Amino acid sequence: MLCTSYADKISDLLVRYDHCLQCNNYKLVQRQDKCASIYAKFKHFMSNRVTVVTKHRPMWRTSWEYMFKHWLAYGENNPEKRNKVSLRLEPKLNNWVKEQRRHFSNDTLKLDRFNKLDAAGFIFQLCACHGRKTTPYHSSSNEDCSIASATDAESGK
Repeated sequence: MLCTSYADKISDLLVRYDHCLQCNNYKLVQRQDKCASIYAKFKHFMSNRVTVVTKHRPMWRTSWEYMFKHWLAYGENNPEKRNKVSLRLEPKLNNWVKEQRRHFSNDTLKLDRFNKLDAAGFIFQLCACHGRKTTPYHSSSNEDCSIASATDAESGK
């Protein structure tokens, strides 16, 4: 049992403390008083902890549908960041978005999920040049981005 191993550690600490008191010429009655004081404080501390312990809710996997609805709500509140979910503010949703892209890239995304995401405007492959401050003529492995950047530069945008 976990608490038993910690009880052994606490016991070892008390034995060392008692030995320290002995080495510093504390009498038996004084050592008993010190240990009784420590016990009273520990008992009070633990009784307070026991009263505030609540039932631990086990971690359940969140359903895909729940996360999809959460992503839609996030997109409504943050339309410019719909496909770039903040890791700091929404770590679980950020991970879910990455997982959808990974499943898409590995061709393991279920068709019904793909259709729902696609209809909602999910971007499956973020262009490497989006979000970067680059010159109009930059090298990119994604042809669409290079063409779009070159076209924008020629038209004066």
